[in-house]
Amino acid sequence: MKKSYFRLYANCIITVGFANSLIIDLQRNMIYKIDSNAAVILKRLNNKSIKIVKLEKNEHWDYIEEMMNKLVSMNIGFFTNTPERFPPLDLSWNYPGHITNAIIDINKNHSLKYLIDIINQLENLLCKYVQIRSFNKVNFNMTGFISDLNKSGSYIQGVSFVLPYSKKLQDDSIKHQRIKELILYGAPKDKLIVNKSKYSWIRLIKGNLQNSINCGTIYESEFTPNIYTFTEAQHYNTCLNRKISIDADGNIKNCPSMKEYFGNIRNTTLAEALEKPGFKKYWNIKKDDITKCKDCEFRYICTDCRAYLEDPDDIYSAPLKCGYDPYTGKWEKWSENPLMSSQVCCVV
Repeated sequence: MKKSYFRLYANCIITVGFANSLIIDLQRNMIYKIDSNAAVILKRLNNKSIKIVKLEKNEHWDYIEEMMNKLVSMNIGFFTNTPERFPPLDLSWNYPGHITNAIIDINKNHSLKYLIDIINQLENLLCKYVQIRSFNKVNFNMTGFISDLNKSGSYIQGVSFVLPYSKKLQDDSIKHQRIKELILYGAPKDKLIVNKSKYSWIRLIKGNLQNSINCGTIYESEFTPNIYTFTEAQHYNTCLNRKISIDADGNIKNCPSMKEYFGNIRNTTLAEALEKPGFKKYWNIKKDDITKCKDCEFRYICTDCRAYLEDPDDIYSAPLKCGYDPYTGKWEKWSENPLMSSQVCCVV
C-alpha cells in the first residue's frame, strides 16, 4: 500500500534561510543544503498528507517527489501511514551548572598555583571545559597542569590550549586524554593533526597571535551541527551563555575581547562576578533576535560574537567578523569590509 505521509527523521531538522536552507542531521553531525522553496514545502509535509501538499504546490511536485525519494535513500526521511507515531525532537536545553566553558589568559607572571586556584573555583560552578591561552612566551608546564587535574579527580572534562609553538608541547599533548585541542602559533607551517582515538586535534598556525582581539571570526568550517549547540541556540546565545573568562590582568569578563569587566580574580570570586548586574545581559540573545542572523540558514549551528558588532551601539547588531550574506548566499572576506578596519584579526 502506498504511504500517505512523508517525514524527516526527528534528528533531521530544516532551518529556513532567506536565500538558502538546510537540513541539519543532529545525529550524524552533517548539513545538507537545499533550496528555500523546497524547504518550505518539506516543512508543510510535516503537518499535512502528501496528497494535500501535492494539490497545493502542483507546479513543483516532480522536483519535490524526486527530493523525497533521494532523502529516503540517504536515510534522512521516510514514508509512513502513521505519522502520529513519530513526534518531533524535544528542543529544550538545560545544563545543571552555573558555567559550561571558561577562557583563562595567562602570561609569564602567572604560576601553576594561580591556574589551579581558578580551576577550583570553576569546579564549584560545575564548569566542564576550559581554554588556557598565552600570547607571549611562558614557562608553562602543560604536563604538570594536566597531571594535577588527574590527581584531583577534576570535574573538568576537556582542556584546550592556545600557546606559542614548541615541538615539546606538540609531543606532550598526545599523551593526555583531557587535552581536546592544542593550538600552537608561530609554527613552521600550517597543519591540522587529528587524533580520532581521543577525539582531539592539534592545529599548527604559521602566523602569530598577538592578543585577544583574534576572536569572533566566523568560518563555515567551524560550524557545529550537533544537538547540544542546536538546542542551546533555540534559547540562548551560543557564544556567551554560561561562559566566563579571566584576561591576562586577572579581570573577570564575559569574553576576553570585551572591555567591560566584573571585578578582578585577586579580590573577586567567579561566583561573585556571575551575580553582578550586567554579567548575564548577553546570555539570552538568540540568533533569531539578531539583525541579519535571523535570516541565515546557519544560525543554529554558528557561534555568535557580541564583542565585535557591525553597530557597536546595538547589542542586537550582526557579528562584525562574519562574511556571509544570507540574502545572496555568498561568502565574502570580512576583513575587506571598511567597517572592520579598526578591529582587524591579528593572525598575521
